[in-house]
Amino acid sequence: GLEMDILTVAGRWWNALDADQMVKALYGDTATPEQETAAQNMYAGLDAETRQLVNAVAAQIYTQPSDSVFDWWESLDCRKMRIAVGDGNTGESTTYCRHLPGSNKALLGEEKQKHVYKVGEALLGLDSSEPEQPKPESGDGGCALAAPTEDAATLGLLLPLVILPLMFVVVALRNPR
Repeated sequence: GLEMDILTVAGRWWNALDADQMVKALYGDTATPEQETAAQNMYAGLDAETRQLVNAVAAQIYTQPSDSVFDWWESLDCRKMRIAVGDGNTGESTTYCRHLPGSNKALLGEEKQKHVYKVGEALLGLDSSEPEQPKPESGDGGCALAAPTEDAATLGLLLPLVILPLMFVVVALRNPR
């Protein structure tokens, strides 16, 4: 049911974040050293307390299944946008409190758009074949940015699915508990 879904969703989303983003998504700038250490693990390596917090936070940003990163992102408020990308956990406006091309609002920069697509595709369980969003009709001087290409999206999947787990294994082998 829904509980199983949120565990799957939470794991996919969490593993798409880097260590700093993991900490910021849960604690913003208020993490204790212990919380920081506990949060900086792949989903499968989280302790029970931290995993419960990750699941609760994931449930806040995953309100309903969607097959569109654009629709999902545009449904979030500033606080949830920041949590989703690991930029913090308050509603204080930052450069992540912006929008994707196709929206008539202030747009995210290109690197930030790529990160939104990466975490959004992970969260939503999409295969990275997100169609390009319509470009705004406004006279923006041709500055509208397209969704990442399929090649970039495929590379984006390699990082969380292959490279990060390998790094996790290397770190675990170097630092036996």
